[in-house]
This record gives sequence, structure tokens and C-alpha cells, in this order.
Amino acid sequence: MNLRERSQAIWAAGYKFGSAILPRHRGAMAKLSKSSVHRLYHRIVNRNQAPESCLWETEVGQKWLRLLVLSTIFVFALQGGIGCERLSQFFHLLRLQRHIGVSPTALRSLRASMESKILDPSTIR
Repeated sequence: MNLRERSQAIWAAGYKFGSAILPRHRGAMAKLSKSSVHRLYHRIVNRNQAPESCLWETEVGQKWLRLLVLSTIFVFALQGGIGCERLSQFFHLLRLQRHIGVSPTALRSLRASMESKILDPSTIR
């Protein structure tokens, strides 16, 4: 189970049963140790400072967030020629910096990866 899946399991256990549930019980529901649950739960709480942040903790929300980031980079960076500094500013205005890597360097590497996959003839079926 990777970090994203563990965080989703802890979020689901807390969301389903409320935040008053003990870490030991939350860990049993998520099949994780009490210390892992405690550590990851505090990371989730610190990450969710904006009112809409809880949307990105669910699997559906993370898929939508991935779609938003990839389509933004495709339309604005690859097709529109807008720089990654401006995209970084855009993602900061959307308050996504705690959920995805929005530094210009991270966005540049993602843009380069997307560009190489688009230009690679072996990806065409």
C-alpha cells in the first residue's frame, strides 16, 4: 500500500466515523499501526487548511486533481506557450500547493515528461 492509498484509507475511516475515533480503532479499520495512523492523520490535518481541501483526499478527488493539472499543463504550457512560473502562480491561487508539487521546477519536469510522451511514436496505437 503506497502513501496515497494509506492516506485515503485513514481519511475514509475518519470521515465515515468522525474525527473523535481513536487512532487504534482507525488503524484497525485502515489495517495500519496506531503510530502510522497518528502520523498520517496529522499530515492530513496539516495539509487540509482550505475549506475545499477535503475534496482532494478522496480517490475521485485525486483523479480529478490529476486531470486538472495535466490538462492545464497541456492547454496552457504546451499549446499556449505560457511559462511554468505563471502556472505555478495559478496553482498557488487555487491553493493546491499542499496537495501537488506546484513549483516551477516540478511543473517543468512534468511538462517535459508529457511532451516526450506526446512526441514518442511508440505510444501511438
